[in-house]
Amino acid sequence: MEIFAPDCFHFSQYGHALVSTWLWKNILEPVGNKTTEGSLSGPDLPLACPDTNCPFIRTNLNSANCSKYMTLTT
Repeated sequence: MEIFAPDCFHFSQYGHALVSTWLWKNILEPVGNKTTEGSLSGPDLPLACPDTNCPFIRTNLNSANCSKYMTLTT
């Protein structure tokens, strides 16, 4: 499958699928432990889910200690 559209500038539908799954996985990984390589064989399915111990998009602030951002709801 081609990653780029016929104009060789934009992503094809397949290219968008690859990039979006890589991006989604990356934003759920802690800073300093991000995946730096991806496979071109196909989108990683199923999509990654947030860690139940840190159900947030990871940032510099919450990657080291997510528990201080957790609040209990009653």
